[in-house]
Amino acid sequence: MSDTLDFAKSIARKAVPEMIQRQVPPTPQNFSVWYTHCTGRNRALTQKMNKLIKADTQFTPTLNAQLYDTYISNKAERTQIQRQSFTAQSLMTDLLDLMGVMNSETNTYNQKLDGYIDDLSGKYEDSGLQNMMKALVNQTKEMRDSGGELNQKLADSRKEVEHLRENLEKITEEASRDALTGLANRKAFDAKIKEFIEQAKEGEIFSLLMLDIDHFKKFNDAHGHLVGDEVLKIVAKELMNAVKGRDVVARFGGEEFAVLLPTTSLQGALVVAENLRHSIASRELARKDSKINYGSITISIGAGQFLAGQDTPASLIKRADEALYRSKKGGRNRVTQESFD
Repeated sequence: MSDTLDFAKSIARKAVPEMIQRQVPPTPQNFSVWYTHCTGRNRALTQKMNKLIKADTQFTPTLNAQLYDTYISNKAERTQIQRQSFTAQSLMTDLLDLMGVMNSETNTYNQKLDGYIDDLSGKYEDSGLQNMMKALVNQTKEMRDSGGELNQKLADSRKEVEHLRENLEKITEEASRDALTGLANRKAFDAKIKEFIEQAKEGEIFSLLMLDIDHFKKFNDAHGHLVGDEVLKIVAKELMNAVKGRDVVARFGGEEFAVLLPTTSLQGALVVAENLRHSIASRELARKDSKINYGSITISIGAGQFLAGQDTPASLIKRADEALYRSKKGGRNRVTQESFD
């Protein structure tokens, strides 16, 4: 991890100043272009960027978008950037801290310099010394003014870096969220269940619920995908309202969801599951504009508890998923616990 962080820092140290120098807005897409360029791994991009920089080309929004679409828009490249972007966030913090110190020190220096200039001006009676001192004072004032310009540039750069850090945090967060429901996506779920397993090695228990919307395909076929999307969002909202603390709700795939319940036994998980089932079944889906009533939504749930020293993520998911299948087979709109038969 330290090698990855050090590498990201070294590349971002090159990319950020160049973006600021050429007035390139530090959006996630633009940062992806300049970050990749500075790694030198994309030869075509690097050659293109070197030509543009040599020609002193203005990096307009249109040009920035073209560079991203042409050289970064493939999935593998985007995934790599997303994976490394969070490591660059620590660099953003370092840069902001450094700029804050430099800004503070420059202000202090200017205040002291003004005092010295006042003391030195007119101090000597000898005309030759006075002329020499005036020249030195004028040169010092020019240096101070240059320091003021540097101070302003530091302040401007600090704002740019702050904006970049916020964008990096945003893209990292977005990469772990399902676009439709706002829940954790499958990638984030896989990371969390591994994290819970590590905590279970220290004696902490946890349980897993696997949930599926009943007859969702038929509902979609009958009413259309837009209404189907609304159903997914309603179920997601109900799940989020029902959990608390460190509980994790994820869209596992399609119309299937998963809920991780830390510090919760199987019996506790069954209580949560039954509350969820009842809460969703008691709702009716209706359109406000046309008054069309689509009826109630129901879900089937399977529950399992992690077995320390025995389970892997796959084995726990398999048991809970099999319990979910038995809920479906048994008539739907019900909760079933894991079985070891």
